[in-house]
Amino acid sequence: MPPPLPPLPVAAVAVAQHYIRLLSAAAFSSPSSLRALLPIHARAVLLGIATNPAFATRLLAAAAPCSLAYARRVFDVAPRRDAYMWNTLLRAHAHSHAPGYSAADALSLYTRMRAAGVVPDYYTYPIVLPACAAARAPLLGRAAHGDAVRFALAGDGFVHSALIAMYCQEGEVADAEQAFLESGRARTVVAWTAMVAGYVQNCLFRQGVAVFGAMVAEGVLPNEITLISFLPCLQGQESLAAGKMVHGFVVKLGFDANIPLVNALVAMYGKCRSIASAKELFDGMSARTVASWNTMVAMYVLKI
Repeated sequence: MPPPLPPLPVAAVAVAQHYIRLLSAAAFSSPSSLRALLPIHARAVLLGIATNPAFATRLLAAAAPCSLAYARRVFDVAPRRDAYMWNTLLRAHAHSHAPGYSAADALSLYTRMRAAGVVPDYYTYPIVLPACAAARAPLLGRAAHGDAVRFALAGDGFVHSALIAMYCQEGEVADAEQAFLESGRARTVVAWTAMVAGYVQNCLFRQGVAVFGAMVAEGVLPNEITLISFLPCLQGQESLAAGKMVHGFVVKLGFDANIPLVNALVAMYGKCRSIASAKELFDGMSARTVASWNTMVAMYVLKI
């Protein structure tokens, strides 16, 4: 380990904190533009506070949504890189739609993080595991799973859910089921939702219905994402009663203003051949998106 950096004088710390506040204000006012960040960074360099770990961390967090290339330069010259800084850059790479970047870049960064001896935390694997699925890197996904177990992070609800989702996206449903079962009675609605969505992704609708029923039986209330994930399981007239039950859940839980969820309900009624119910729900929507209209068009096309 390199020797610790000497502490800044008290006056320099106060200046660094001032410039950190300026970065926060600039990032809030122009979240997708470097224009407001560059003069602050330049002034910090002149004042000798650009190497302050707190300043460098805040600059990285502000720069990452604007320019990955600039964020990488900030990261590479930072004197200390803790898990938060690595996670910030990992997240930016994993979620980037910029040309020339992909989920594979996030995985390369994770490999560098491990080689640097930085210990991952609970925020690392909900970024890395989906990137493994997106990059179609199942061996790296299993290695990341092993790392999560090694660092005693696999029991975290969000890490566990990311494991389930990763295996389902890879088509390894048995591994996803194993991960789901390992969560035991401590599993959250996030884990239940990941398992329901995974079954739907793999067209295992009967299993999706079964796991949704088990969730409700255990007293876990579904959230909006759970219901959106579950509704594609219901197809055919024999599923209409279950669909109406889910519709009742939506109203009871106050989710009936959620447009994507109402769209999913309309699609469900169409697949259950209850065209009148679908049209009534569609007509009663206070706002409709293109997806709402597409859902109705698709329903009538399939009916024909």
